[in-house]
Amino acid sequence: MSKWYEAKMTNDHQGLVIDEETGENVAVSYKKENARLIASGPDMLEALKKIAEYQPPKNIALSNALKASRYSQKEMKFIAQRAIYKAEKGA
Repeated sequence: MSKWYEAKMTNDHQGLVIDEETGENVAVSYKKENARLIASGPDMLEALKKIAEYQPPKNIALSNALKASRYSQKEMKFIAQRAIYKAEKGA
């Protein structure tokens, strides 16, 4: 999946998302702030895939940050996988 970016528009109301590789329009949003969110889709999907694939070393304890998290590693992986599925399958 290629990167997307928010095109500079002359009006303050609409947003346009462009595929960086092809130059094609990916989406038009009727709220400018939504264009940024849509444009970040490929980056977020890539991050979620990395989270979902992460396997901590078996002989090393999880970091204090992860231990303090309100979600377990299993829950975070499930959340990431669910978002990946929705992004890739559209469900």
